Amino acid sequence: MSNILIERLKSKVEGAISKYMNAISTRPTKAQYVFGQRTSTVSDARRQYTQQMRSFLELANQLHATEVESMILGMFDDNDDDEQFLKSQAKK
Repeated sequence: MSNILIERLKSKVEGAISKYMNAISTRPTKAQYVFGQRTSTVSDARRQYTQQMRSFLELANQLHATEVESMILGMFDDNDDDEQFLKSQAKK
C-alpha cells in the first residue's frame, strides 16, 4: 500500500512541475486586468507551485519517501525564503 501511495505522490509532483512549466511560459509577468478582473501572473504561479511543493514535501516526509523528497528539494535553491522553509522541513 505504501509503495502505491509513494508512486501516486511522485506522479502528482511530476504533474505539478509540468503545470508550473506551462504556467511560466504562458502567463504574463505583469498583472493585467480584463473586465475588472486581475489575470494570473508568473509570480502567482510561482507562489502556488511553492505552496503545493511544501504540502507534497510534508506527505513525502510522512511516507518516508526519500526519492520524492530529494526530487522536490532538487527543484529549489538556497536563495529564496520559501525554499529555505522547504529545506528546513525536509531535515525534520
